[in-house]
Amino acid sequence: MKLTHAKILVIFLTVAGAAFSVGVAVFLFLPTYREVGRLSDEIVRAHSELEAQYLNRKNLLSSSDKVGTVRGTIRELATQFLPTGRELDFITTVEGIAARDGVEEHILLAVNEGAKAAEELRVGFDITLSGSAPAVLQTIVDLESMQTLLIFDTAQARPGEGAAGGPSFLSVTLRGSIVSPPNGL
Repeated sequence: MKLTHAKILVIFLTVAGAAFSVGVAVFLFLPTYREVGRLSDEIVRAHSELEAQYLNRKNLLSSSDKVGTVRGTIRELATQFLPTGRELDFITTVEGIAARDGVEEHILLAVNEGAKAAEELRVGFDITLSGSAPAVLQTIVDLESMQTLLIFDTAQARPGEGAAGGPSFLSVTLRGSIVSPPNGL
């Protein structure tokens, strides 16, 4: 019987030793495995954050370049803007063009108001041109080629009979806005 008890004791000690070894391995390696997983997640998060910061800085640099380009373009266009307080110069120019082309003109300037009115388009205009059709059309061409940038919203044309044997009569009303320089220019 002793031999049977010895075999059972050896098997029991072998199983207990294996269980003890597995327990030590679990208690030693499981926290280490969890710590490695946590550190791996932190590394991935830090890498994502650094990538986002890199992209943000890259966008800032490209935005800075774009701002410089836009500022240069706006400076080139600055001569086309009508500065605040220079509306009389605009009226005088339009009157000169109309007189040169032999057209009767009527100008009305008004402040554009409302939630949709852009700051750069705060001065609106109504220009009525009356005279012979070729002269009125030439005046419109001259207005379009003015130094001041005009944005036309609507145009109404009312043709009429000319004097006997003379050119036909045309009355055109142009409505739109005069572009003012943007803030900071």
